[in-house]
Amino acid sequence: MNKEFEHLIGLSQLNQDISEIKPQISNHEKVLKKSANKIENIKNDIETTKENIVNTQQNVSKNNTHLKDLSTQLKDITKKSKKAKTQKEVNAVQIEEDIAKSSISFTNDEITRLQNIIELKKSQNKEKQEELKIEKKLFDKLSKSIKGEIKELNTKINEIKKQKTALAKYVDKKLLNFYENIQRWAKETAVVKVKNKACYGCFMKISNKTYNLLKLGNDINVCDSCGRIIYIEKNID
Repeated sequence: MNKEFEHLIGLSQLNQDISEIKPQISNHEKVLKKSANKIENIKNDIETTKENIVNTQQNVSKNNTHLKDLSTQLKDITKKSKKAKTQKEVNAVQIEEDIAKSSISFTNDEITRLQNIIELKKSQNKEKQEELKIEKKLFDKLSKSIKGEIKELNTKINEIKKQKTALAKYVDKKLLNFYENIQRWAKETAVVKVKNKACYGCFMKISNKTYNLLKLGNDINVCDSCGRIIYIEKNID
């Protein structure tokens, strides 16, 4: 195997190293995003609960207004009862009074129910505020740790890229272009080993002719099935 091809294999390995680091960065970012989303969800819950409290308070206000109207109505009915002369009029006024009193009782119960809801929502928001504080502290701690790890991983990638640039200088431009064209679809498996007469890119057997050419190690050879650049490691196969 000539030195130029060895450099190409080295380039391929460096690309593979980068491809192994990138998912680590992606996973770190996902963890951080998940934590940020949790904080955002808690904030949204708090705002939704605040809106519910305001709407419920408005309903309490409406019921209080309705209660005042019912109280006025009951007073009018009481006055009317004093003026009733016949039993029929007394009975009619009594029915109106019963309805008004029933409405007042229902409205009072509704106001109590709504006020209990308001107190419950306020209590829930208090808990959510405490949860938000805790999650923010965790996020700040997590963010500092993860951003440090991401920075280290990006530093590694930059170092590998420098090695790639230095190594690429020793590879013929035509060979480098050929490799890069394959790399566009094969990614980090553009250059692969052959073991047991099988391409380790597509895992298909190569022909005896290709295998014999590989053993000579004079030229660049590609897999008969997938077109990846293939090679045999020294003292293997």
